[in-house]
Amino acid sequence: MDVRRSLYEAILISGGTTMFPGFPTRLLNDVNRDYKNKILKGKEGSGKVRINVLDPARRKYNVFIGASFLANIMKDKANFWISK
Repeated sequence: MDVRRSLYEAILISGGTTMFPGFPTRLLNDVNRDYKNKILKGKEGSGKVRINVLDPARRKYNVFIGASFLANIMKDKANFWISK
């Protein structure tokens, strides 16, 4: 509950399926609707929470980039890797 505001303000989408036309706008509208219906229980106003969907231009490759950073950080830790 303490970090809910921070999470709503920084929804980051990534991956190839987020490249569909209008996806960021639809997600923003759906989250706004659900927030008003489930959190505010239909009351007027948006409370003090600002909902923001971040859609970087290179989001198609963000998943790969993140995994490559993680692999680079963990390359010297033997217990992180699985082998035959």
